[in-house]
Amino acid sequence: MKSKSGIASRTCLKKLIRDFKEKYKLKISSIVMDNGPEFQKEHLEYIEQQGIKPILVSKVWWVERRNSMLMREIAFLREGLGYKFEHAFINALKKVNGTYCRKIKKMPEEVTGDELEKGIRHYNKKLVRNPKQKKQPVFKVKQRVRHLLKSAMDVNTILWKSYNAFRDPKTHIWSKTVYPITDKKKKGRLVQYLVNNKWFWPYQLQLVEGTVIKLQAEKKIVKKKKYVPRKKVAHAEINQQNIRRGSRVRKQTSFYGR
Repeated sequence: MKSKSGIASRTCLKKLIRDFKEKYKLKISSIVMDNGPEFQKEHLEYIEQQGIKPILVSKVWWVERRNSMLMREIAFLREGLGYKFEHAFINALKKVNGTYCRKIKKMPEEVTGDELEKGIRHYNKKLVRNPKQKKQPVFKVKQRVRHLLKSAMDVNTILWKSYNAFRDPKTHIWSKTVYPITDKKKKGRLVQYLVNNKWFWPYQLQLVEGTVIKLQAEKKIVKKKKYVPRKKVAHAEINQQNIRRGSRVRKQTSFYGR
């Protein structure tokens, strides 16, 4: 969608209905959506014309999750590797649809129209949304680490999502400079570490092992342009004979009231 408007959303919906019918040989019976402005007016009117049942929810989180996966792949191909948007979008879509999903025990692209009509069985329903916390890594003083930046920790900042790390050097995730751990202290059940004069939790640090190689590109030799003096243009001598005079006679200025 080029813009979040009802007309743009209706155009995308027409393409969705056409592609869905062509691939699965089925007609869409209902659409789950939130109460966003792009799903109102023209979009809602078209849904009612097609006999599709709209289901409004507060947030379509499963769609947002897939969009996030897709955007990560697009950002890697486009901003990371330098491909154009169309190439990045097509290949990122293939990768997301070709990734094995443990909820349905197959890849999304393998789902058929018959399975959709009967209803897809969902497995692993007992998966806990908040799994058990992993054991945090333990660091030693003087070990070299990189730390998370504010753009990756604070969700209230602009462009905080991880797939935006390729788009702006100010939104990368880890610090480019490697710092040594200078101190540590116990806080609660975890240990905090002092890095770059700031305290960090262990999950906010990344251990750097081995030797650090610093790459430095060769400086470009810029050739200085030779100074070429401008040629002086010969001008005519100023005298009373070659001065251009107008034919209009200049009158004396007269002021009002004088």
